[in-house]
Amino acid sequence: MLVLELARDEEARVVGSDLAAATMASARFRHNVIPLSSAALTGEPSALKERIARLLGPLQDYSEETTPNDTPGCLGTCDQPSFVSRARFSVRRKNRPRACYELWRNRQTGAASVPSQRHFRMAVLNWSPIYSIALLALVFFGCATYRPEPLESETIAQQFNSRSLSNPGLCEYLRANLGTQQLSSCPPEKWEIGSLTLVGFYYSPDLAVADARGREADAAVITAHAVPNPTVHLGPQFREAMSPNFAPWGIGSFSLDLPIETAGKRGYRVAEARRLADAARLAAGETAWAVRSRIRAALLQYLLDVRARDLLAHEEETLAQVVRLFAQRVNVGGAPRPELYLAQSSLQGAKLKFIDIAARVSVDMNVLSAALGVPLQALDGVAFSWPAFDSPPSQQSLSSAEIQRLALLNRIDLRRQLAQYAAADEALKLEIAKQYPDINIAGGYTWEGGENIFELGPSALLPVFIQNQGPIAEAEARRREVAAQFLAMQAGIIEQSQTTLTHYRGALGALDAARSAAELQAKQLGQTRRAVAVGESDTVVLAQTQLQDLSAQRGFLDSLTNAQIALGALEDSIQRPLDDGDIGSFTFPAAQRNLR
Repeated sequence: MLVLELARDEEARVVGSDLAAATMASARFRHNVIPLSSAALTGEPSALKERIARLLGPLQDYSEETTPNDTPGCLGTCDQPSFVSRARFSVRRKNRPRACYELWRNRQTGAASVPSQRHFRMAVLNWSPIYSIALLALVFFGCATYRPEPLESETIAQQFNSRSLSNPGLCEYLRANLGTQQLSSCPPEKWEIGSLTLVGFYYSPDLAVADARGREADAAVITAHAVPNPTVHLGPQFREAMSPNFAPWGIGSFSLDLPIETAGKRGYRVAEARRLADAARLAAGETAWAVRSRIRAALLQYLLDVRARDLLAHEEETLAQVVRLFAQRVNVGGAPRPELYLAQSSLQGAKLKFIDIAARVSVDMNVLSAALGVPLQALDGVAFSWPAFDSPPSQQSLSSAEIQRLALLNRIDLRRQLAQYAAADEALKLEIAKQYPDINIAGGYTWEGGENIFELGPSALLPVFIQNQGPIAEAEARRREVAAQFLAMQAGIIEQSQTTLTHYRGALGALDAARSAAELQAKQLGQTRRAVAVGESDTVVLAQTQLQDLSAQRGFLDSLTNAQIALGALEDSIQRPLDDGDIGSFTFPAAQRNLR
């Protein structure tokens, strides 16, 4: 078999018809070799030796100009490198002197001794494990780790049932917001609207959801701060060779792509994320007000129904007394029997009303516990107090101009809309900045045949056909939309505040009239009792006067209900408490609600 051995970096050996490709591959690494073509090596195998010697002659001539330097282990001297031009019809020897070839090549190129590709590959194969561990530690240092937080319905149910108003964490939260003067002991003897509102903030699941959304928006700010990572490419290289001592695997090309954002895009993106985070926090404030509004409404209904239940109990007792008096008179013939039947019918109606209102009180307690975020048993034995329950704010303290000013300054949804407008404005700035393309600085390195090849090529997207007109137009339209929503919301808030103020003033007028009627009836009841005491009147007249007094008290309670409901609507329109003794400011509780 015809075998040709040529000394080059890969130590190629080619059999038969691949001789032309091997010769060209060997000559490509020598800049002083004349251009070769596959046509120059065509012919019969008997003439190949002469043609190869003629083609490789320039290499031998060039080597003869070098300074003689014998190198031990070579087949000849390095100034007559027989290893370069030697072609023979035999099997290649295994003791071929490669050091001579390395020394000869360095002399011709004038370069320092450079490790061959084979040696470089062997160095890669001998890479120390310590270096590998250090590289992995550098890559993965500081990476986040996954922490599972499973949701188990049974555990969550147990945690909910264990909630109470004497929780140490709750007491600490109450002291932080109310102070030691308003909270002398925990739990307090009587719970007012301010302390109950803080309980709702501490346990409310809706506020927990709003708080989680706020933290998500804060995390989006971190994302906006992120700088694009560079891209690294390191491609391994595999070459097939017939030499058994040739390492096929080695390091191929290395490239690095470094993206650079221009025109301040990162700053606009961060500003937009911050404005959206502000809007999320304001949305949490809206949720807090909604929690407070539900607690107030639930407590109001509970206190009203308790008072109505007490009035009905007193009315039932009075009607029972009237029935006994009429029964005695009927028995002695002092009163007709239909009057007894009428009194008995009124007594049955009062009993039915009492049963109904007692059931409503139980329902109100359930609603209040749900608004507070605690189980029903947590409110067992709890006493509630509302010092200004019968005396809501007067008309003189609530002028139309003051209510409008408070509405425009305190409405959280209006402030949230302003934050969304600021975010839309930053989004528009970002889209305008995207007209200017980013720059990618790309560099690379390749080692081939003893040559170091470095590349540096900055690249950028040319905005020839698209200058981001579409996204800019959308961002402008979005900003105009948010501005229009703000104006519409502002007009609606002004209308709502004025309407609720008008209703509240009307309810206050009715309450004053009902209070006067109740006071007048109370005076009449006092006169009747004095008349009965001196014998000028009987007990039947006294019982009837007591029923009239209870009716006047029910009228006052109905008017008070309307006034308190109107006051709650007025507070919702300006999102600010108007009762004395309510909390003016507060802090949100910690986020560890799953541990409570």
